[in-house]
Amino acid sequence: MQFKSMMARESLSQKCVIQFRAGKMLFEDGKVVPDRRRGTLSFYKEANEVKIIWTSGGTTERFTLPRGQVKFSKVEKCKTGRVLLFEFETTQPPLFFWIQEKSTENDSTYISTIQELVSQTQSSLDESCARLGSVLKSVIHESNEDRVRDIEFVDVITSKKMVDALREDPAFYMSRLHQFLPDGTDPTSDVVEEVMNPQVYSSTVLLGLTLRDPTGFHDLCSLFKLEGSRPGVLSFINSILRECEKK
Repeated sequence: MQFKSMMARESLSQKCVIQFRAGKMLFEDGKVVPDRRRGTLSFYKEANEVKIIWTSGGTTERFTLPRGQVKFSKVEKCKTGRVLLFEFETTQPPLFFWIQEKSTENDSTYISTIQELVSQTQSSLDESCARLGSVLKSVIHESNEDRVRDIEFVDVITSKKMVDALREDPAFYMSRLHQFLPDGTDPTSDVVEEVMNPQVYSSTVLLGLTLRDPTGFHDLCSLFKLEGSRPGVLSFINSILRECEKK
């Protein structure tokens, strides 16, 4: 099912970020049981919270997810991997939904989008980006103290400082990286483990070689709309940092 804009019958002024067929699940006597009704689950983003609207026939139920105060995950004991769990820091009971789309093709996109929506407030997102930028500058400075030789891209990505930064906020960084990881990657998996994955490691090495090739370097700069002049990993990363500072 394709992502849809907000339906006219809803009074919310915010844009619908994601929508798919889903049913509710009920938590009764310590057990989770399915609500057999078919339904639709829609997510709307506001300043510091996310609104969920579940509709089934003439029934409409609304829920609020304060960003940064909700833990989102898949229920591991569910064999299909299609049961979604929202746990609150407050005494509010957890919410369970199960994806009812016939195809599982978009499941990973649904999950990674929801993960990003509920993980943090916008100010926290900005802080995380700024913190990673600072770490990146520190890493490339230490890796290129002689200012003569280029740095290895894979050394930057797998450095202790970078790994520590990823571990400080794994959900945020995973939500950002997931679309670039190999197909089938679980969006709720550990971001550090995925970065260290042999397939990702090999791709990072290849990227470093491509950036040292003049044609490859300029093609990548053009693709990401970066202003880079001299081929190399260091030049490419510095171009990214300069572009980020403009925003």
